[in-house]
Amino acid sequence: MPIIPFINKDVAEVAKKANDRFRDPKAQRTIVLVIVCVALLLDNMLYMVIVPIIPEYLRSIGAWEEILPPVIRRTVTFEEPLRSSKRLNFLRKRNQSEAQGGGP
Repeated sequence: MPIIPFINKDVAEVAKKANDRFRDPKAQRTIVLVIVCVALLLDNMLYMVIVPIIPEYLRSIGAWEEILPPVIRRTVTFEEPLRSSKRLNFLRKRNQSEAQGGGP
């Protein structure tokens, strides 16, 4: 069997040692912790390094342009919001009842 450089051990021997280590319950906790830490590291790298580069890269190759929201222009008169106001309807009904002679 081939020998792994730097540790100078046989591949089968290293595989057996790793397999024994994976089966040990205490070592499993450590392995899970290492996997979670590496996953969090890679996740942070993705959000902090790679994601900010993507829009700039897409603009440089001409695949994405910044889209501006459409400008909506509408003239609103002062009476328009009041026409639909419940308060204004209430005041109109009260004024009509007072004008007809019925008090509050």
